[in-house]
Amino acid sequence: MNSTRQPGSRFERYTGFVPDRHAPIKEEFARLAKHQGWNPRSNSYRIMYRQCLAAEFDICVSSIMTDDELESWQALCEFLGIEPPPPSITRCRKGLRSVHINLIDLVDRYRSDADGRVTRFPSRQALKDYTRTTGKYFPLDEAKESGIVKILLREIKR
Repeated sequence: MNSTRQPGSRFERYTGFVPDRHAPIKEEFARLAKHQGWNPRSNSYRIMYRQCLAAEFDICVSSIMTDDELESWQALCEFLGIEPPPPSITRCRKGLRSVHINLIDLVDRYRSDADGRVTRFPSRQALKDYTRTTGKYFPLDEAKESGIVKILLREIKR
């Protein structure tokens, strides 16, 4: 995945707030909310969090997209530890169906620019348990807007 940061991070839009591009998204949003004086219990807080998360997710996903669809699928496979990347879109999709990752961890991994992989869980249940424990739920409707990542979606009810 291309680690070149793209402009347009939601965090860069607030006067006086200095974003930490390497901080986990939840922590960075909490810091922004405190800076802005947003009430964590309010509906507007939740809406703003979803918007920031979606914007960062879009930046992350767009960093792997190329004009070539196969290259995009292969880059996603490589980023998620499927190596060598499969030679066709069909095989990429098949390989990715068995990958269970937390999408917020995907965003955090991208933001960190660190070497290493997103944690892959051995089963949907293990991902579900982790998500429930950490509270790292990605808004389903936000993820569905990104076609290439639909393959990674897993329904996890709170």
